[in-house]
Amino acid sequence: MTMWILDTTVERDEVALWGPGGAVERAPCPPSFLFTLADPVRHWELVEALDAAFGAEPVTVRTIHGEGPGWRVGAGREVATAILRQTEFGAQCYNVDVRRDQRHLAEHGLWPCSDPGEERFSSVLGKDLVVMDLAIDGDPVRSGRVSGATVTVDGRARRLEGDEPTLLGDLFGLVEAIDPDVLLFPNADAWTERLVGKAEGYGIPATFSRTGRYVTLDSRSYFSYGRMYHKPRAMVPAGRLLVDTEQSFTYREGGLAGIIVAARVTGLAPNRTARFTPGTLISSLEVYAALEQGIAVPWQKTDVERTRAVAALRAADRGGMMFQPAPGVYERVYQLDFTSLYPSIIVKHNLSPETMEHPERPGFLAGCLQPLLEMRIKTKIAKRSDPAIAGVDSVLKWMLVTCFGYTGYKNAKFGRVDVHEAITRQAREVLVEAKETAERLGFAVLHGITDCIFVQGSPIGALKDAVDAESGYSTEIETFDWVVFLPQKDGTGAYTWYYGRLDDGEVKVRGIMARRG
Repeated sequence: MTMWILDTTVERDEVALWGPGGAVERAPCPPSFLFTLADPVRHWELVEALDAAFGAEPVTVRTIHGEGPGWRVGAGREVATAILRQTEFGAQCYNVDVRRDQRHLAEHGLWPCSDPGEERFSSVLGKDLVVMDLAIDGDPVRSGRVSGATVTVDGRARRLEGDEPTLLGDLFGLVEAIDPDVLLFPNADAWTERLVGKAEGYGIPATFSRTGRYVTLDSRSYFSYGRMYHKPRAMVPAGRLLVDTEQSFTYREGGLAGIIVAARVTGLAPNRTARFTPGTLISSLEVYAALEQGIAVPWQKTDVERTRAVAALRAADRGGMMFQPAPGVYERVYQLDFTSLYPSIIVKHNLSPETMEHPERPGFLAGCLQPLLEMRIKTKIAKRSDPAIAGVDSVLKWMLVTCFGYTGYKNAKFGRVDVHEAITRQAREVLVEAKETAERLGFAVLHGITDCIFVQGSPIGALKDAVDAESGYSTEIETFDWVVFLPQKDGTGAYTWYYGRLDDGEVKVRGIMARRG
């Protein structure tokens, strides 16, 4: 494979790898999954029936916890579900819900959006793509007929108007003629189904997809960081990147570069990274790493949290450390912030589900995150001199932020609550030690929140150097001309309500509503 991969699609028993300009290569990639049995002798008839119907090849199934005998079956989810039912859940199935295109890339040492020889964990973008900006007049939900559109390529805008059949014919004709690799389209996921449906009704080829076929992603609502979000149903084209510039979190944070870098590190097609949340991206990175290493990806987790006494649970699950501030206005305050502290702890202390009992083993989770963490440290430094890197850095930051939460998520493929608790335990120690170091050097510690402390004193560079050296983690400094820590109703200091002016003039606000007057 020598092509820069722009998109990947699954077509029956094949995977199609798309390059810029519509170049495509296809390779066989039939469905398959792995399974193991707690009692193979009891279920020998099941194995024989599977072998006769689909082929059941005896294999060694390797997981992060070890390896054992199992079988590879050339079938999909329905057969895996039947196996679980027939064995009364005495079987374990793996790789059932892994995307076949991602599996193909991982097993062949490939990843999207990169030329041969390029590093996977790199923020350097080495390909010029043909990009078309498209804006449709009106509201995709309320508008009846499509009445106008603006198409922009290389800074040149073209206005499309007229009756609906003429406008749609002109629009899809332009897409076919220019053949862009990327379509940047506000509210694309809400518009596309309507545009494609109307075009088909008029007998006009809907050329957003280079094959004429689309994959439909169902709408869904989800809760994240205290807010409810809704993703509309989406029609994803083949061979071309279609970005909903209004709905895509990855695009809002990192632009087109952020989508491309996310595709590289996760092994997912850019059409997916443009639509997935940071949590799904970090989970996909772990899945790609497992497939690349020949590790089976569990379908339905069985290592549930063990029963513990209340006292033991309270001792272990204490969350992050916080120091309560005294309400008031403070001048010349420094915020010493640990860079990606929680993922750094995972890497430094080799934390992973299998290392809870076997700390001597190389941790799968730590190994996954190390190159991503190293990349993020580089982009955080690089964005100071190159603002174009800031978006990529933001995408990486959010992926690393969510990796901590996923260690305690009950459905995470490679999560375990013990890892979650071990991370917060180490983080509490880091913050306490940073506070003690600051006070030893004569600084006043005003506040502390999980992975940062607010201090007054000087020289701040000496404190940073001491904390970095003693903790083993890197920090960054933000300087406030002044900062206000707000009170709670009882008059004591609020932990997460504050605002202040940074030395560059920006006002930083946390935990409170703000508006321009």
